[in-house]
Amino acid sequence: TTNPNQATITIANAIPVGATILFSYSGTSLTTILNNTPVTKFTGMNIKNTITGTPVTQTISLAKGWNLISLYVIPTNPAISNVFSSVLTNLTTVKTNDVFYNPTQTAVYNSLTTIEAGKGYLVNMAVAGTIAVTGQAITTVAYPLKTGWNLIGYPSSIPAPITTELNLIWTNFNSVKNFDGFYIKNGTINSLTNLVPNYGYFVNSSAATTLYLP
Repeated sequence: TTNPNQATITIANAIPVGATILFSYSGTSLTTILNNTPVTKFTGMNIKNTITGTPVTQTISLAKGWNLISLYVIPTNPAISNVFSSVLTNLTTVKTNDVFYNPTQTAVYNSLTTIEAGKGYLVNMAVAGTIAVTGQAITTVAYPLKTGWNLIGYPSSIPAPITTELNLIWTNFNSVKNFDGFYIKNGTINSLTNLVPNYGYFVNSSAATTLYLP
């Protein structure tokens, strides 16, 4: 490189998005998560964390009315107008518990402007449609759960049993639900058995904890 203070380290074998990387430089150690964050800084050394893996395309079918969805890919362009570009004329609302997006109102009033992999989103459609999102596959997402209901996504392309995925928080776990059904711990009439790609979920916890998926 022409910059004496800059070096590029290339790792031949694939490392998944979400992996923790440990760097050591001049007796100082630094961990960073592989997730496309711009720059993490040592004294005298910068690390640029950039993902260069093979892109993945995720396709999600949206029904008329409300949908509860999530992404398992990090969008190449996370702008909400790009992620929903194919259905923008029929999109009414995208929201979480805290922020929202309405394509018909002045942009400055929208508190939700980008879509993040792993998060759960409520999407309202005037007409059914389909979105295709291209980006890097994500691996593990940490969900800080508060006591009560929490909106989460499912950051995997492979379905997995609820009992397996929520095992580490089982002591505090009460129930999980979405628009298709529910699962109650120790319940006998549960209509959900797996966490499934493309969908978001509401998880009820009896105490604050952290859920890692998948």
